[in-house]
Amino acid sequence: MYGQCLSYEEYFESESENDSTFVYIGNLPPSASKKKLMQLFKFAGVILDVEIFKDSSSATIEFNDVDSANRLLDCGRRFMLDGFELEVDEVASSSSDEENSTVYVGNLPIDASKNNIRRIMAGFGKINNITMKKRKDKTYGFVEYETVGSALAAVRANDTKKFEINGTVLKVAMKRND
Repeated sequence: MYGQCLSYEEYFESESENDSTFVYIGNLPPSASKKKLMQLFKFAGVILDVEIFKDSSSATIEFNDVDSANRLLDCGRRFMLDGFELEVDEVASSSSDEENSTVYVGNLPIDASKNNIRRIMAGFGKINNITMKKRKDKTYGFVEYETVGSALAAVRANDTKKFEINGTVLKVAMKRND
């Protein structure tokens, strides 16, 4: 069954703090498709894009506006797809991250390589570039994705499943636009 979760008045009285047009969808079944997700969540508003990350069983949905994303987040419904209960949540972003498709990867082991990073991060979308910086006491890097949705999905996935290289837990966050 598809339809509005909240009345117009209830929606505008809700207290969502989300300032992004992206919504994270987790626990996807292997049979998930862009078409199925668009059909399931079309009640919330105009969907610009759905990006599915099969390696992590997750996706990001980009809505036309923040209100549509908040309508889905404030819905309070449980969503099922092919027998799987989906996780619907905010992406880890702020308004300054809206155009940023680069992820910071910190706490890298000194012997880490770009290939190590690529193996972990490639499941979230096409990678345009990986750069690494090595200092005396720390190594870190940046992964530039083709889309903002890919970057947001990588950061969000790290919130639930910590990424590791050679037993070292990595720090993953959106690159700051300082």
